[in-house]
Amino acid sequence: MKRILFNNEADEILANVGSNKAKLVYLDPPFYYEGNFIEYFQYLELILIKSREVLSQDGFLVINSQRELRAEIQVLVKQILGKDSFFSEIINISSRPNHLLHSLADCNEHLLIFGKSKLSKIYPIYEPLNLEEQKRYKNPDHDPKGPYMKMTVTINTSNPNLKYEFCGVFPKFNRGWRYSRTKMDELLKEGRLLKQGESIFLKRYLSEIPGKQVTNIWNCQLSSSEAKGSRVAQQPISLHSRLIEALTNKDDLIVDPYCGSGTSLIASIENKRRWHGGDNSMEAIDFIFNRLDENGFAKKVNFIPFNKNSNNIRNYFVPKITRKMLHLIADECSIHSKVNEISSVKFERTLVIIVSVEEYADFGGNTIPKVKYANRDASLFRNTLIKYWGVDENDIYEFKNNQAFKSSLEYEIYGLINNIKENERFIFYYAGHGFHDGTSNRISTYDTHPGNLFYTSLSLRELIIDPIIQSKCTSALFFIDSCAQKISNDLSRRLLKNIDLEEFKLLTNENSHYATYLSCSTGQSSYSCDDLQHGVWTYHLCAAFDLFLDEVIRGGEIVTDRSLSTYLSKHVSSYIAKKLNYEQSPKAILESSHENLLVKIRPKDS
Repeated sequence: MKRILFNNEADEILANVGSNKAKLVYLDPPFYYEGNFIEYFQYLELILIKSREVLSQDGFLVINSQRELRAEIQVLVKQILGKDSFFSEIINISSRPNHLLHSLADCNEHLLIFGKSKLSKIYPIYEPLNLEEQKRYKNPDHDPKGPYMKMTVTINTSNPNLKYEFCGVFPKFNRGWRYSRTKMDELLKEGRLLKQGESIFLKRYLSEIPGKQVTNIWNCQLSSSEAKGSRVAQQPISLHSRLIEALTNKDDLIVDPYCGSGTSLIASIENKRRWHGGDNSMEAIDFIFNRLDENGFAKKVNFIPFNKNSNNIRNYFVPKITRKMLHLIADECSIHSKVNEISSVKFERTLVIIVSVEEYADFGGNTIPKVKYANRDASLFRNTLIKYWGVDENDIYEFKNNQAFKSSLEYEIYGLINNIKENERFIFYYAGHGFHDGTSNRISTYDTHPGNLFYTSLSLRELIIDPIIQSKCTSALFFIDSCAQKISNDLSRRLLKNIDLEEFKLLTNENSHYATYLSCSTGQSSYSCDDLQHGVWTYHLCAAFDLFLDEVIRGGEIVTDRSLSTYLSKHVSSYIAKKLNYEQSPKAILESSHENLLVKIRPKDS
């Protein structure tokens, strides 16, 4: 397996790799504070261009970035790899500060992940479930396969082939079985179905769960053996192992032209990957060889010494960066964001999930307050999508009131998102009580208990955000008509707050064609109006299309993410203030560099 260590400059190391060879290029250039700022970015631009040349079509570029330069680096990389190249930002909580920022120690490492093309795919990584999460899996019938969680086996469907009697049970309302009769027979024979009264559930065994999917917030620390005699900027092997696991496969080539401590090289060997690495400092090379030798890897490395005749750029320089110059980076490096550009993604199908909870389950007189007109709002939104957006009604999955049990939503939405294709758009709409518990955004379900809100509600991060980010979906819209103001439990009033914006920014950071619309700002209520017999926000959202308003529908045919956001912000706030004498300010999280086409709508009389 080829492993080559160079004593050379980064550009020369990259030049020796070959075109389209590397699955991962990891860049950890020196942090600069003094010198020529523009010269530094010109140098970085050259390194990025050479990195693009060596990356395979499904490859990744990871940059360890200074906190205050993340935005500028993203702009620069997008110019070189493409405007949709940014995938994610990994924030690793470091045990020691990287540098001082405004007299505060910055103890986080910021790793920016970019993909070369749409073929680039991040693999999900998992960590073990904690004890509390494992306790949710029970085994009351002593199933030999171990503890399990009950999942619904019915879905919203009009397919007559999925509406049949099974084990004396016939699906209720507008639902049918998830599987054919043959498949249901197989599951029954395998002991995976559980009948309780008039309901049948699927057993999802704890032993089949790979674990809890890791988010973008990591806590990888130096082990005690690594910390002993480590270099100042040395990173944990576990950090690089996670990156390698998420972005590459066995035998893939990893390139690190700034590997001053050799951590990425050791992690590559331990994970059975090939690598090319190096540093321009002989002191660093000696340190790397000592680490490789301690781990028994040194004899397997080909070393290429410094070539005095090579056309090197320079030794590491220390140019000066003044904060006053930060805003000039786009102009100085000829990087221009086209704010007025309207971007679009072609898709063949739109998958829609609509969840509305107007009335909640009664737990012996203890129930969550009703959300007035939530179901009417959901129906209005559904009809708008069909009439003006051209969405096929068979691609819309609705869950209202007692169809929106927690376990049902977990199972149904997981299956729908898991099967979404690259050429399909995803739309999610929710009307009901939602809140932020201090850690994450959560939405209530029909069976949410007012005395145990956390464990009987759903995390939007786990239910929607992370699965969409990991899916093949290239265009997604999220409409959340919700607030926490009317959840009247005393404990809730003290601890809960409205849906938080920051979590949704992960979506836009991952893909510029993801957009989120929220009905109100933090600390506000989302109001309904008896005159409208709807929630004010959803009514105006749909009225924009039904009234064919010019300020939303540009040129009489297109609606952009920005035109819809501007309209909602203006008209919802104005209506609430004049009609109800309250304050409600809708929010939207959109791509800032350009506008996205939402829909080319059908004429009103078509």
